[in-house]
Amino acid sequence: MGGRGQVEKMGRRGKEAIRTAILSRRWKNLWMNVPKLEISWRNDPYVFRPHEMSEVKAKVNFVNDVMKLHETKTTSMEELTICLPLDSKYSDDINKWVEVAAAKQDLYLRGVNVVDKAIECLFSNSPFIERFCLHYSQKLRKLEIADAPNLKYFELIFCDHLEHFQISAPNLNAIMLSVRGCPVHFNFYAPCLCHAPLRTIHSFMNVCGYNMFDYLVKMLLQFCQVNKTLAIGLCLKWLNQVAITIGETFDFSHQLPELSTVEHLQIEFITLCPIWFDVPSQRLHHLWLCALLKTAPFLQKLSIEMMHIRDTICSRQMELQCLDKDGAEKVKALANAKWQYYSHQHLKEVELIDFIGSRNELEIVLFVLKIAALVETVVILAKGLRLHLRCR
Repeated sequence: MGGRGQVEKMGRRGKEAIRTAILSRRWKNLWMNVPKLEISWRNDPYVFRPHEMSEVKAKVNFVNDVMKLHETKTTSMEELTICLPLDSKYSDDINKWVEVAAAKQDLYLRGVNVVDKAIECLFSNSPFIERFCLHYSQKLRKLEIADAPNLKYFELIFCDHLEHFQISAPNLNAIMLSVRGCPVHFNFYAPCLCHAPLRTIHSFMNVCGYNMFDYLVKMLLQFCQVNKTLAIGLCLKWLNQVAITIGETFDFSHQLPELSTVEHLQIEFITLCPIWFDVPSQRLHHLWLCALLKTAPFLQKLSIEMMHIRDTICSRQMELQCLDKDGAEKVKALANAKWQYYSHQHLKEVELIDFIGSRNELEIVLFVLKIAALVETVVILAKGLRLHLRCR
């Protein structure tokens, strides 16, 4: 009774302090049983200083202790996120963590440098992986996955030294690839592939000795098996090389592989300034775009996204330097001569993303509408504005 009386005298704040102390002792062991854990380096794992390496070592030891504790628990860890700035000195620790993660269905590796055979060995020992993501692995040059029977989603982002990528995944549904170091040669077996976003940042690519048009053809050959959505992101400088080849060959459309199963084609133009601004080969972009449409005879939706990395040019300056009137007429004459008898019979919707309203963008839209007379809807997505137009 005396103890209870003393507690009563402590008041509300004293009672709360006692409850908090008891709860803290419980939390000490309770967190080890949670199914999801995230261990990160402050707010940004890629920003750290040499004098902080002792703290990094403490974090690594902490992760290893967590792994050991969960080995003895009956409840399994569903999700573990480790985001730490580690170098090769911690490769043994990283390998242990990957072994634990590989036993799960999802595995994400960001900023982890792996050698050529590591991923192949990983899938050989962990056939149950369904989702795999590899970002910023800068030592990988050749990636081969001979058999991934359960893999459904694959993501490969900016592994700058990768030159060759081969995969056999009978149940792969979606693959996302972003390339900026050098042209990557693909070899796919993925009969169930439905979604394939592919982005190439030509500004960072070493393309010496490569014919970019031939590379585009080879790339499309690997993705012509896509059943629904194919997304292609191209830097404008690369597109210029392709457009020049188109202009030289002129009758080139038969060289592109047919995308007969693609229903939605997404084209992303990546440029340092507004699209078709001060570009020597502007008049050829109509041919390039329409040739892609012709290779997809059953296409139902076309999306064109203008990705302006540095959009500081005012509209007045843009109008002064855009394609002149004579150039526009040459484009129309060239395109009409090429496709005067062609009409796309299945395209129903055209979508423009990050539309800025330049004359050249309008010409592209009008030309697409001309060869696809059955278009019913045009959606224009500008900054802070959405227009939904019905065609009659």
